[in-house]
Amino acid sequence: MIIDVHVHILEPLNQPKHTRRLLDLADRFGVDKMCIFLGKNLKRYKNAREVRETNDVALDMMRRHPDRFIGFCFLNPRVGKKCLDELRRCVGEGMRGIKLWTECACDNPLVFPIVEGAIDLNIPILQHTWKITGGQDADHSDPDQFARLAMKYPEARLIMGHTGGNWAYGLRTVRHLPNVWVDTGGGNAFAGSVDLACREVGPHRVLFGSDVPVRSWASQLAKVDGADIPASFRRMIMGSNARGVLGL
Repeated sequence: MIIDVHVHILEPLNQPKHTRRLLDLADRFGVDKMCIFLGKNLKRYKNAREVRETNDVALDMMRRHPDRFIGFCFLNPRVGKKCLDELRRCVGEGMRGIKLWTECACDNPLVFPIVEGAIDLNIPILQHTWKITGGQDADHSDPDQFARLAMKYPEARLIMGHTGGNWAYGLRTVRHLPNVWVDTGGGNAFAGSVDLACREVGPHRVLFGSDVPVRSWASQLAKVDGADIPASFRRMIMGSNARGVLGL
């Protein structure tokens, strides 16, 4: 089984005919289940109403295709208490994780109540993480900030999205943190990235992600298919690790 932990449901993918095309494409590549979030658009700093509307898109797709879509609750830490209310609503309706993006750096105290909520609800957090060569903006999390969050909350299950963007740097930053998983999604299909992940953090802490539709399944699956790793590692990365993290 292949579980893709990193799929954006940007418009028009939420419309039934386009959802069907997405599923048909997933079938061609053997992707069985997709963790979905950030519906409609990639607008930053969504207000409470926009956050709810974003999650409603994912919930609708989950209801229409419960065997294929696993919802992650998108949250903006800057909306305060309404953020936690939205988390409880989404988990109550079947979502199995949290997606944090670029509204707030992950070591900002505004994020801490969300992490504590995830611990209480026993669900993972997928944090967009990217080390930008030209310098970060204040709300864009890099691997060092992500590592600080993981050290503050060792009981949390945290997924470093995109393996930190600069994957070699990201892997070195979190290799000593057993509560951290990395997802392979995004970026070009560089040879050796998955091999290094298996050596640095162990194959049990690597999750397949694509970043579809920003990236393609063809390029992102190639990272794992082309890795010089045992078949048992490949099975873990493609699905069995995600089953454990998501409690499937």
